[in-house]
Amino acid sequence: MVILRSITLLNKKLLFCMLNFFLISSFCMAAYVNVPISRHIFLWIIGMSMVVYLHSKNNEFLIKISKVLFIMAILFLLYTNLKGTMIKGSKRWISIGGMSIQPSELLKTSIVILSSHYLYRKRYLAFFFIYFISIILLLKQPDFGSSILLLSIMSIQLFISELDGRYLFFLIITAATAIVLSYYFLPHVQNRIHNFVYGKNLALSGGYQGLLSVKAISSGKLLGKGIGKGTIKNYLPDSFSDFIFAVIAEELGFIGCAYVICTFIFLAMISFNCNVKLAGTEDYYINTSCTSLILIQAWINIASSLWLIPTKGLTLPFISHGGTSLLISFITISALFISDKKAKFKRNIRTYMHFPH
Repeated sequence: MVILRSITLLNKKLLFCMLNFFLISSFCMAAYVNVPISRHIFLWIIGMSMVVYLHSKNNEFLIKISKVLFIMAILFLLYTNLKGTMIKGSKRWISIGGMSIQPSELLKTSIVILSSHYLYRKRYLAFFFIYFISIILLLKQPDFGSSILLLSIMSIQLFISELDGRYLFFLIITAATAIVLSYYFLPHVQNRIHNFVYGKNLALSGGYQGLLSVKAISSGKLLGKGIGKGTIKNYLPDSFSDFIFAVIAEELGFIGCAYVICTFIFLAMISFNCNVKLAGTEDYYINTSCTSLILIQAWINIASSLWLIPTKGLTLPFISHGGTSLLISFITISALFISDKKAKFKRNIRTYMHFPH
């Protein structure tokens, strides 16, 4: 009964966003011969079941799950750095029971929820410690994109917490220093920056990724070539993960791209509306952080596809191919559903208090 009641209370606007993501990702996966569409649908059924179950709980339960996921992610990252296979200059994947798992995906959602909890409780030492150890392990792989993503979330969290501006300034200086050091001491990062800056002259040594992505996007024009009719994706590495936006542009055109971007904007508006009612609460911190995680990761993926920034190897939430990424994204979006439930409850309480008896 609790689960059934939880289904009826799900935010219809958020469900509309999820439906949009499902349709777009299904159109893309239908043309991806390496992954049966049945597997994609199965993962979505599992993911939405997780959302319904977590929605019947609260953010305290989500924090408990995040603690477990965070410990698992740290252990997996340690194992990956020691025993992982080097692919394209980094160690990011491990195989467990025949399944490939990317520990950084487990880390991102768990640390965002857990750090929000610590920041709200003013446990600043724990807050900075979990970020420090996570970013060190990510840079060890190296996973520069996820490190930048976590630093961005951390900056937003410090900003909304209204801490002394010196903390934020120190973070910016630290991030800038880390970027410079990564460029000089991590060949993988240096290559990506060179490919971005000198891509046209490095077409045979890696810069072709950005060139092909931009070519695919421009070839789609207004309405695209049609689902499954894209051709450039066959030559574009990681076309259904890191460069899925280029595939959408080529096959669904400007209309398809605008549809995806508008869905993310609509998601941001829903989250903002919840935050108005949750200001000052722990749910406000968690909701803001989880929404920022989804939106910033989406921006990085789209900007990389448009060759506005160097490629980062980050997926487009809910749309890119990848079981770990997709299922973890469902846990992230669950925080928004829970926050919306809390916001509705607060609104109903206020309405009752002002209703004449």
